[in-house]
Amino acid sequence: TGAVAERWDVPTRGTTGDGAWVVRQAVDVKAVRVEVLGPTPGVLADYQDNPFHSVHYSAATPPEGVVGRLVIMDDAAALAACTPGSLAGQVVLTRLDIRSNLRAWSAAAPAAVLTDRPVPGEPDTVRWVKLGFGGIPLVATGSPVAVVSLSGAQGQRLRDWVAAGTPVDLQVLVDHRAYNASHAVITGSLPGSGTTAEQEVWAVAHFMEPGALDNASGVAVAIEAAAILRTAIAQGLLPPPLRRIRFIHDYEIFGSVWFASAPGHGRPVAGLYLDILGSIPSLTPDFFWFDAPPMSPGWLDELGAEAFRGAMRLTKPGYRFHRCPWANWMPSPLGD
Repeated sequence: TGAVAERWDVPTRGTTGDGAWVVRQAVDVKAVRVEVLGPTPGVLADYQDNPFHSVHYSAATPPEGVVGRLVIMDDAAALAACTPGSLAGQVVLTRLDIRSNLRAWSAAAPAAVLTDRPVPGEPDTVRWVKLGFGGIPLVATGSPVAVVSLSGAQGQRLRDWVAAGTPVDLQVLVDHRAYNASHAVITGSLPGSGTTAEQEVWAVAHFMEPGALDNASGVAVAIEAAAILRTAIAQGLLPPPLRRIRFIHDYEIFGSVWFASAPGHGRPVAGLYLDILGSIPSLTPDFFWFDAPPMSPGWLDELGAEAFRGAMRLTKPGYRFHRCPWANWMPSPLGD
């Protein structure tokens, strides 16, 4: 059927940023480990057992790791009141959101931060944590913070010792090695026909976050849709499309924005963003429709909202529909 797979390599930009949607550096994770030195020595967490212990854009510790006495800080006001460097030499355990408090952690300068925000109903699950998009915010770069993610159960073990008045000493190693490299944009396309063959309709499914919902679900739907369309066209069940249909897999907005201005593909005239599909209604009961960017025609918002309302009336998936105004943080190549 003439289907074509292609790859583009998107370069990183080094340690400084210019405000563009770029990944500044790639990182190899060599080791992440938390060891209890006392009261009961042993390995508490190891990247080799669960890669989610590694926190996206965490700073590295020295090669030998850091050793510190454990303190618990779950109060945002107490963290905000910390003076610069007041947590130096200590390992902090917290259930506060790391990213939204990163500037305060950077100023307090602990030896390391352990986050044990629990996943509801899953005490042994390690939450995947990232500290920023493409890198940590510039306001938090004064004293880079080494962060490790723990499961709720691992954190509770430490909390029980502290609650009993038992001193806890830890060694934390984060071996993250940054370097300049590239990340890939992978596309597969079905050719168009006729006078509009060089125009393109895009279906974008990112592979940035490593979750089943966000966004293996979008990647799986894109691949399945491409296979169904290709088979239907080959069997004569559907005519060839008038425009090229391109399925794009990338590092979310960092790949999408770069790809939109890259040479070597046709002009996109429409697109869908496939992200976080198939949520279980009992766990995520709300469906949110975000209006298109202000530069889009007004009828697009009404058409899209009505299409989703109609689909929900027919299929009764169990969601509640909420329409929201466009927000400039939406990870959409159509927005940026």
